[in-house]
Amino acid sequence: MIFGEPLLRHDVVGSTQDIAHDLALGGAVAGTVVTANFQTHGRGRRGHTWYAPPGANVCLTAVAPPVPGPDAWHVALVAGLAVAEGVAETAGVRTHVRFPNDVLVGGAKVAGVLVETVPERDGRVVPLIGLGVNVNIAEFPPEVRAIATSLERVSGVRRDVVSVEQAVLRRLGLCWDEWIYGGLAATLERWKPLHDPAARRTFVLDDTPVSCRVLDLATDGTLSVETPQNVLHRLPAAAIVLGEE
Repeated sequence: MIFGEPLLRHDVVGSTQDIAHDLALGGAVAGTVVTANFQTHGRGRRGHTWYAPPGANVCLTAVAPPVPGPDAWHVALVAGLAVAEGVAETAGVRTHVRFPNDVLVGGAKVAGVLVETVPERDGRVVPLIGLGVNVNIAEFPPEVRAIATSLERVSGVRRDVVSVEQAVLRRLGLCWDEWIYGGLAATLERWKPLHDPAARRTFVLDDTPVSCRVLDLATDGTLSVETPQNVLHRLPAAAIVLGEE
């Protein structure tokens, strides 16, 4: 699969995700990618904003080929793996993934993935893969300084944003093909070694937000998490990835 044919570059947009959504509704060809130097309303999962100074980050959304609705959550893992490998390749840094959509360097977030879907016929959906990579940011706002990083901060080198973008898109195409032909098991075989076992994220357990470690993700979509009290819970990964829980 080739992502970036066509590639639609913009200077300033509200959100690449919104533009890609409209394009998908209009029948955009699979592989279409929308990029921007700056988003005035860039967002992540659950409506969180994404800090991205003009021209400093990779900001894009890719229109993927249609997939069966029940498999749409796999796409976040495929994309996260692609970003982690693309960033490691282009910047020479060690990356990890944190379920479901974060890429980390040294425990801090350097990139994120947002997957939304547009319904198609026969229960299929078109995934919209939003990718953001912090490239040339020397300083972050105080509220995210302890949890975010950039390729410039971890390596001391400023990089060409388009080169990072292209490396990530190449890896996305390769990881997509591997998933299509090998299934989720093939993706998890490469995703699990990159998973940071120490990373925590908040899950809602019995209507209460709890910071947990992810212990395992099975091919049937069962996510095993552990609370600070060492209590094990099993959750549906699909609902979490797609923002239903």
